[in-house]
Amino acid sequence: MLAVEIGLILLGFLILFKAGDMLVDNAAEIARYFGMSELMIGLTIVAFGTSAPELMVNINAAMSGINDFVFGNVFGSNIINILIGLGIIGVFKAMKVQLSTLKLEIPFLFVITVILSVMLNDQYFFSAEENILSRLDGIILIVLFLLFLVYSMRLPKAVLPDDFVKPDSILKPSLLFILAAGLLWLGSDLSVTYSELVGKKLGVSEAVMGIFVLALGTSLPEIAVGFSAMKKQSSDLAMGNIVGSNIFNILLVLGITAVLSPPTYSTAMMVDLYMVNLAVILLFFFIFIPTRFVLGRFESSLMLIAYFAYGFGRLFGWL
Repeated sequence: MLAVEIGLILLGFLILFKAGDMLVDNAAEIARYFGMSELMIGLTIVAFGTSAPELMVNINAAMSGINDFVFGNVFGSNIINILIGLGIIGVFKAMKVQLSTLKLEIPFLFVITVILSVMLNDQYFFSAEENILSRLDGIILIVLFLLFLVYSMRLPKAVLPDDFVKPDSILKPSLLFILAAGLLWLGSDLSVTYSELVGKKLGVSEAVMGIFVLALGTSLPEIAVGFSAMKKQSSDLAMGNIVGSNIFNILLVLGITAVLSPPTYSTAMMVDLYMVNLAVILLFFFIFIPTRFVLGRFESSLMLIAYFAYGFGRLFGWL
């Protein structure tokens, strides 16, 4: 029944937001134990935890030969993370952004998005018969991911206050972090599975399902964690999680997917790839130009408008 399926979708949303709270609390505890900065843990541990749904969905889709889901999930997720995730969070509360994020992480995200764009245009750049993300492409993406990890581990440690007390043990927060990541996966799985069923009943195409339904479902962990982080005055963790998750999606999720089962890419989805690039450019300029390292409410509202303009254009065939 449609009512039951919608109820399970809402249950998935509830699990996601509760698990997001748990993940942020215990990620902060782990960061304090090791003296890590919030930005560093957001770019690495939390980003990996919240990107797990995209990885699981993509592996299943690639093995099943549903290539539109593979790319639609990652493209849609990266677009939603920035334009919807940061857009909604920024509307509620302006986000202060570290200079290093603006100078390094966001430009790096743009560079790897451009690299991916070249990899997915075999017909244009290399006169190939079809566009495919090959195993070699996947290996290159994974190597770039490893380099990103090395860079992240070299980020400055947190500046600790004089009254700082190091947690006694890392075991409890680590176990709770893993539990929270598992609950994020469960909540995402519920919302994605039943959103897909509802979408099929309404006659929605695979490409649209991947870009909007699957992508929204797998982006919910990032959005949930972002809200929880901002509520706890952790803007670095919120921004680091979104940027880190987008980097993980391109380098690790698509990298592993390509190595396991190289997917072909439809030129009909080229506009979505361009939108991924545009979302990163908008994020950079909206932070730097109007308010100098702050993502304000006005800029966040423009990001939401940009997403809905793109969304309506895709849904109604205008793009």
